[in-house]
Amino acid sequence: MKFLFITLLLLLSSSVLQAQSLSEVINTDANEYGIAFITNDLICFTRSYGEKRLMLTQRKGDTWTEPVVAPFSKDWDSEYPSFDITTSRLYFGSVRPKPNTDESQNSNDIWYVEYDNGSWGEPVHLGGNFSMKGIDSGGFGVGERVYFHSDRSGSGMYSVDIYMASSESETPKKLSMSTETVDGEVHLFNNGNSMLFMSGGHGAIGNSDIFVSHFLNGEWSTPESVDTTGSVNTAAWEYAPSLSPDGSTLFFTRISNRNADIISTPVESLTATLIQN
Repeated sequence: MKFLFITLLLLLSSSVLQAQSLSEVINTDANEYGIAFITNDLICFTRSYGEKRLMLTQRKGDTWTEPVVAPFSKDWDSEYPSFDITTSRLYFGSVRPKPNTDESQNSNDIWYVEYDNGSWGEPVHLGGNFSMKGIDSGGFGVGERVYFHSDRSGSGMYSVDIYMASSESETPKKLSMSTETVDGEVHLFNNGNSMLFMSGGHGAIGNSDIFVSHFLNGEWSTPESVDTTGSVNTAAWEYAPSLSPDGSTLFFTRISNRNADIISTPVESLTATLIQN
């Protein structure tokens, strides 16, 4: 039954208009969040059970394999994967020793691994101005540009804002959709000109909601809630948005009864207009 559920979800039936949980092959009694498609048949997501690990599951025929810990995530906390189709890099946040340091200097930083024909490279640390003392995570690459969230303007969750930089030497730019509450976990559309993100601002009805913004005339548009029907954004936490490779399905995470699960819903059911992926 669990394989049937996830197969149906990824077939993306347009008749299903309510957000629904993914199959038990992904969602468990642990916390699952932050899903990324590497290919149509390979998924990476975060599973937290005290330790945070990146998990991989692969579609074989009509079923998905039992998730396994990614080889680059076995020893250190890792979360929020995203895949850049232009560079074949999987970005993720991780607390692990940076180059030429020891564990005493660990911090939550952005890393990436390259994916090549079924093989994973070694983790590479984004240093320079990408790496500060606090939180630097949720990296999403689009070619040379890397979008991420950081609490560098203060400390703690409500100092987390969205930034973008194109190199380690460039001073990251805080983006206009950042608010006085928490903002982050960016997902860029394939066109690079539309963005999903989570925020506790912009009139969120819950602790955090999912919003969309479009890059028009040289600036990001006023964020819009992706859904106003209560199917996606609720009084709970909704966060970690992403899209299926064809842009037809929205994936996000909701915390319910203190447990985080990955949810999906067809884009056509949303009240916001999402520009072609």
